[in-house]
Amino acid sequence: MNNIDTANKNIKILVIDDDPSATDLLAKLLASKRVKVMTTNSGQEGLELVKYHEFDGVVLDLQMPDFEGTSLTSRIKEISKVPILIISAIDSPEMVTQALNNGADEYLPKPFSSNIFFARLASLIRRYHTEKLALPFGNP
Repeated sequence: MNNIDTANKNIKILVIDDDPSATDLLAKLLASKRVKVMTTNSGQEGLELVKYHEFDGVVLDLQMPDFEGTSLTSRIKEISKVPILIISAIDSPEMVTQALNNGADEYLPKPFSSNIFFARLASLIRRYHTEKLALPFGNP
C-alpha cells in the first residue's frame, strides 16, 4: 500500500457522526489506507475543526442530534471548499436532493461496502485537488 502523498501533503479526512462506533469503524477503514483521520461525534465540534484545520475531505452523517446534517453541510461550505461525502441511513430522493443542494458533493446511503466508500471518497479528493494524487484506493 502506498501512502497518499503528493508534494509532501498527506490526505487528511474529517469524519463527523454522532455514533462513536461508526466514527471508530470509518477511522479504522481510513487508517488502513494510511489516511490521516480526525473524528468527532458532534456537528458543532466538526464545524470548529473545519475552521481551524485543513482537510481533503469530510465524511458526514446527516442524522446528528446537535446539528442537522444538511444545515451543517451549508455551514461548512460557507467557510471551506472541502468536499463533503454524506453518509446516511436515509435514502429518500428528497433527502439526497436536499443534501446535494446544500453543498454535499456526494451521497452514500448506509449500509455501504468499503469498496464503494473508497471509490466515492477517491473521486471527491481527485476533483478537489488540481494535481493527480497517488491514492491507495480507487485508482482507475
